[in-house]
Amino acid sequence: MILAGYQGIGKSTASELSSNYIDLESSNFFVDGSRDENWYKVYANIAKHLSDQGYVVMTASHKIFRDYLKEQKIKFTTISPDVSLKDAWIEKLEKRFKKTNKEKDYKTLMNAKQMFEENVKDLQSEKNHYIIKDIDYSLVGIISELTYKRNTIDTDSYHLTLDDIYNTRVYIAGKMTGFGTEEIFKRFNRVEDILVNNNCGVMNPAIVWHLKDTSKFNPNEYLEICYSMLSVCDVVIVLPDSRDSYGTNCEINYAKQEGKRIYVLDKSDNLHILYHD
Repeated sequence: MILAGYQGIGKSTASELSSNYIDLESSNFFVDGSRDENWYKVYANIAKHLSDQGYVVMTASHKIFRDYLKEQKIKFTTISPDVSLKDAWIEKLEKRFKKTNKEKDYKTLMNAKQMFEENVKDLQSEKNHYIIKDIDYSLVGIISELTYKRNTIDTDSYHLTLDDIYNTRVYIAGKMTGFGTEEIFKRFNRVEDILVNNNCGVMNPAIVWHLKDTSKFNPNEYLEICYSMLSVCDVVIVLPDSRDSYGTNCEINYAKQEGKRIYVLDKSDNLHILYHD
């Protein structure tokens, strides 16, 4: 997924929270103070290559870059603040510049002061766009929401039977936050029992759930453990009512990156194809 973000939305900060998020900095294409005239083409090709591997790629939002993406039929979504947030956004950029004293942050601030409304309206004119309505937002939350929409499938689509994954190694992905410990084990262990009876090897992340509840392991460290479990499996099964989960969407993106087969389990225990390399 490629996300072309307005300046100051927090791409760098978000990229530090997950190894699956990449802040593709366009300023790296400057050499001795100038950029090659075709820099945006290389930039777009790199973004697409990373996105195709399952990464969430956060890019700059230059018009020439977006026009090239459209020319090449490369899908992307823009993220920008609502016009009503102009004063609050400029204040945020001023605070950032005072903290960093970087030339690029000064240029970003000046650009916002001079062209905020013009720039955000241009971004919001794109076919796929997301408008930030509140200055107190979470970019990670926005990414999770967009990933959820992107991964949504037609529940009436062709479904498989357990025979289609017989004798495979399966990782169970599913929402845990918001459920009590007993309910988490009930949800995951029920599916594990079905899979074991289907001669599958199963990696059930519920067995390490207690690690997430301790102050010694943060959520991203827990995710790294889950990625390790997922990496040795052939198939990922996503539990019902999990598609709005940040952790589950991270696992889906990682599984795509690794070329795993991904199926969604509905409430009738039918399997729907989400991704098949």
